[in-house]
Amino acid sequence: MGREGKNLMRRTIIAITAVMALLVGANTADAAGGWKIYSYNNSGQALSSKPAPAGTASIAEFTFSRTPDDALLAMKASGSSDSSILGKKITATFAIVGAGTFTYWGEGTADNPCGTPANTRLYFNTANGPFAYTKYWWSNPASMILTAPGGGVVTALVEPAEWSDWNGQNGATDPDAFANAASNPDLIGLSFGGGCFFENGVGVDPGSATFKLISYTVE
Repeated sequence: MGREGKNLMRRTIIAITAVMALLVGANTADAAGGWKIYSYNNSGQALSSKPAPAGTASIAEFTFSRTPDDALLAMKASGSSDSSILGKKITATFAIVGAGTFTYWGEGTADNPCGTPANTRLYFNTANGPFAYTKYWWSNPASMILTAPGGGVVTALVEPAEWSDWNGQNGATDPDAFANAASNPDLIGLSFGGGCFFENGVGVDPGSATFKLISYTVE
């Protein structure tokens, strides 16, 4: 899952369940823009979702949980014949209001020893075909460290060399699979992770912080 070359989800238990929960939840995207925050449940084996509604000067926002469970802010791609994002540029602009310390799942443990601070990066997947690592893509290296207060811009061209898949492989290693996924996107958005992983979940403790997505453009 963009896990720096490791075929691991958040927990050591196999987590195909989490992917299925993500895809099922996406089918009921709320009408007001469709943005949802996906968070790991108590088992750590599946994701649950809830709307991330627009707010003051934002197209979507949510308050980070105290536990490092918030993994993905995403919406459904249009699904129309012209929904391909291949070759386009994605830019996400965000602000974080409040004050606190970001944590991420597995921080300081043998399960997640890399030490990269909690961060956010661009994400998309495709629903076409059976499970494959190359259905899920994260911008790499484009990312931003999370701080509260804080904010920033994450931008990447949807070209193979700027993304890596579930297994941490650069898109240039399988450009055809990358092109298929980018030509038929299902979910697009931002992921939250830290350490060795891109979507293992983050939280804020101590303190409190709200993520405000100011704009998300594909052009």
